Amino acid sequence: MKDVLTSIVIPLVVGIVPAFISFLGARYQANSALQTVKEQQQAELQKLKEQHSVDLQKLREQQQAELEKLKEQQNAEIQRIREQSLRDIERIVVDSVTTLLKKKWINTTSKAYIEYNGIGTHDELLNPEYIQENVEIIKQILNKIKEKAFKEMV
Repeated sequence: MKDVLTSIVIPLVVGIVPAFISFLGARYQANSALQTVKEQQQAELQKLKEQHSVDLQKLREQQQAELEKLKEQQNAEIQRIREQSLRDIERIVVDSVTTLLKKKWINTTSKAYIEYNGIGTHDELLNPEYIQENVEIIKQILNKIKEKAFKEMV
């Protein structure tokens, strides 16, 4: 039995103990490395969450600004020059399209929607033969806006 102990058990223990200690050391290093990686990932995740929060806040502020801009636009008078057509068939088509446009524009403001009759069809409003009359209409519109703004200031 003494021979078995000296020839098998002691050399086996001498070989296994350092291997086991080496295994435990490697395992500790691997766990430490994994813990470090985990902490780095958590730190990166926290940074991403914070950046996401900042970006989300910026988007909310931009949306709020756009909403305010839309509210301001809705609180404006809409001035529209309506084209005229000389042919009855065109007038029917223009009237139906104009009616649809008018309904859309009326719903976009909480103030007045004002239409002015221009000279010529839509495509002709700025043609040389109609430009002078339509420029006069535009001047009238601008003068009305200016007078109204001046009255509101006083």
